[in-house]
Amino acid sequence: MKIECINDIDPITNDKIDNCWITLGKEYLVISMDASINGPIRFMIIANYGSRVVFDSSLFKATCPKIPSNWICKFNDEYILMGPEKWLDNSLWEYSFWESYDSLTCPEAEKVFKEELEKMIAEVG
Repeated sequence: MKIECINDIDPITNDKIDNCWITLGKEYLVISMDASINGPIRFMIIANYGSRVVFDSSLFKATCPKIPSNWICKFNDEYILMGPEKWLDNSLWEYSFWESYDSLTCPEAEKVFKEELEKMIAEVG
């Protein structure tokens, strides 16, 4: 799924979001998404400076609605998550995928992140 930034004003603070994060008119690959029962739909993207970041979906419009084949959907009564199966399947990780990845001590998580990202780029662009 690809999205284009159409608003750079944070919907919670009403502050302008710095260009190191997102740029008006720029297209981004959605690498996962989530929503909670009391919250907005949120997209995880790779920010302008290269790190992953989560933003409210109201800042974007869809430019390519294709969902990558490596994505699954997990949900319960409080939330829904969509993203690569290997990122959402916590049985594969000591803690969770993101905790393993962020710890910088799990080379397997970094490898899986790159592999799954490459699959999304190959399918969606």
